[in-house]
Amino acid sequence: MLKIPFRVRPSYDGEQVFKTSDPAVRVPVAGLAHGFRDESGRTIGGEIQTTSNVHLDNRFLPGRDGGGQFESVFIYGAQGCELRIHKETGRVIIDHFISSFDVGRVINPQQIRGQVTGGVMMALGAALNEELKFDRLGRPLNPSFGRYRLPTISDAPLRQTIEFVETPLEIGPFGARPIGEGTVVGVTPAILNAIADATGIQFYDLPVTPDRIKAALKNASGF
Repeated sequence: MLKIPFRVRPSYDGEQVFKTSDPAVRVPVAGLAHGFRDESGRTIGGEIQTTSNVHLDNRFLPGRDGGGQFESVFIYGAQGCELRIHKETGRVIIDHFISSFDVGRVINPQQIRGQVTGGVMMALGAALNEELKFDRLGRPLNPSFGRYRLPTISDAPLRQTIEFVETPLEIGPFGARPIGEGTVVGVTPAILNAIADATGIQFYDLPVTPDRIKAALKNASGF
């Protein structure tokens, strides 16, 4: 705002910041804090703000008794998987992952399949790999992707089946229903239930890493 080189330090008189070599070039501290603004008063490079109107059907508003439907739409779906566990390493290999959702209407088939595939991979990491670790002083022990175990293509299910049911939603765009968060929610329960079915051991803490599975198998009878 003062049009001075980055390494040149400006002066400050308690209320305004100004160019040391030309005190006439100055700006109030409040203005400097907001940075550049366009003609509408919005900060350039800052957040985009807008307003819009939406009409909610009365059935979505709370009633006088405190009841009512506080969500306008819900996501309906189911997920499951078939997997193998390496007894010696504890590694989980997902052979087949199945997802089925009622999406109201499929508008873009390729995009919605990508949404499900991405959601499954993201949740798979949370279930089996991702864990932020800290030392006794609260400092992160794995702050980089070199140590923080993210899922890679080698962790992806060997096969995915994705099916959609289309029951149009009256208030949805072209009858479509939401899908985003639903692709993630059922993944962890599906994987943990399959692990329990394979080993007879129910895990309650995430992530279910190979080391934790190996330790549990070692302590379980028959393994």
